[in-house]
Amino acid sequence: LLQRLGKTADWIKKNADIFFAHPERGQMRHVWVCDDEGNPLWDQPIFLEPRAVITLPINLDGYIGLQEVWRPVFRAEAENFYPDLNYRQLGCVLIEAPRGLVESGESYEQAACREVEEEMQLAAVRAESIGYWMPNSAYTCNRIPACVVYVDHKRPVARGRDTGEKDIRVKWYHEDDVAEMLANGAIECGATSKALSWYFVKRFREIKKKPSK
Repeated sequence: LLQRLGKTADWIKKNADIFFAHPERGQMRHVWVCDDEGNPLWDQPIFLEPRAVITLPINLDGYIGLQEVWRPVFRAEAENFYPDLNYRQLGCVLIEAPRGLVESGESYEQAACREVEEEMQLAAVRAESIGYWMPNSAYTCNRIPACVVYVDHKRPVARGRDTGEKDIRVKWYHEDDVAEMLANGAIECGATSKALSWYFVKRFREIKKKPSK
């Protein structure tokens, strides 16, 4: 089917040490974990990703901007289906914070502003680093920083969107509503949940610093 449609895979099998590699998205490698004397204990995969950033847009009214994004490999049902997998059951819409790769020469804050402008088509005023997310400490080697991006939601910008971002829908939420969404499981994305947890820690510390009346 792929040949008939003229499609080629972007994730390529390399060799025994690199399961798959993508020119932009990263690598899945095969490694052995050894003891202090160098004796192999067990083998496992590790996933290497390029530099990326999670963004949390905050508009001039203090509302948090989140997106509704269709993800093809996630299943809405919560139960574990390993090792059986029906591919036709995969795919659902998730509520997420914008995120993306850091381009050459960019800081994380600059990349966060660019990502927000590309995905939300609104002017980013400034960005502030608030923490990071470790996707899976058993299989990934890197932390992904999270940044708050302050957005002028009254000033649109014209930035080109990636092909896969055409149908992204953005909604603005009061932080009390976002906290409730976290509590009731409406936000399932790990990156988004972690960015929001850092944000609420930041807000809690700001409130604690205010002098009592």
